Amino acid sequence: MVAKGVRSLPIIQPPYRRNRTFLNHHLTAAVAPEKPSKLPVRKVPGDYGLPLIGPWKDRQDYFYNQGRDEFFKSRIQKYQSTVFRTNMPPGPSFPSTRTS
Repeated sequence: MVAKGVRSLPIIQPPYRRNRTFLNHHLTAAVAPEKPSKLPVRKVPGDYGLPLIGPWKDRQDYFYNQGRDEFFKSRIQKYQSTVFRTNMPPGPSFPSTRTS
């Protein structure tokens, strides 16, 4: 409530608030919700195996027993999918001392 004769000043929001509201409005309008897909949703095949044993076995297969290409080929054939869950080891258990 404003007293008689006293002029009310407009409330001015800081620029960052105005811009954020402006951006939120335009970003929301630009990203329209898509129609739900009619494709079936499948569970990702594969697993990580037993703790400590699963990662160790995958590391042995990837670096020593099968090699990179055969490791992925065998998993693709096993799960009948190019998308599967497996451990991805960061490096060999024992670094090679060979020099090329």
